[in-house]
Amino acid sequence: MHRLSGLRIADASISPMIRSSNTNALEMVVGERAAELMLAE
Repeated sequence: MHRLSGLRIADASISPMIRSSNTNALEMVVGERAAELMLAE
């Protein structure tokens, strides 16, 4: 992405294991934690 200052991306790729099941819960936790970290800045 060009010319987008402050852009943050959070996704399930941070998981150390490849999941064979639905990743919805993991992605929700990642998103919630990312939001907490951004709000704390």
